[in-house]
Amino acid sequence: MAESIERRMAAAETGGGQVERVIPVAPPHGTASHGGRASSWLAVTVMLAGFTAAGVALCLGPNWFVFWVSVGVCALGGILALVFDIFSDVIVDSPRVIRAAEHHSPFERG
Repeated sequence: MAESIERRMAAAETGGGQVERVIPVAPPHGTASHGGRASSWLAVTVMLAGFTAAGVALCLGPNWFVFWVSVGVCALGGILALVFDIFSDVIVDSPRVIRAAEHHSPFERG
């Protein structure tokens, strides 16, 4: 998507070096997937497993060795998330226009 924006920006250049404003447009609703990549889900799963294990370790004792190992697993998941660039999986939908449903309420003013 970034490449297409850059191409549109380059195509929008006119004489005198002026550039028209280009607004990225999301695909129509229902065509984009919010599923993410498998590598992103791997990073999220590693962080979730570390967080859960740390919580269990605190409840059982607390077992500080397991807790700190779990904190390390969470940190590893965070590093994986940075390496896999999971924030690039975000898909921005086009704005939805929802009309208000007609209703007849005794409390309605107007």
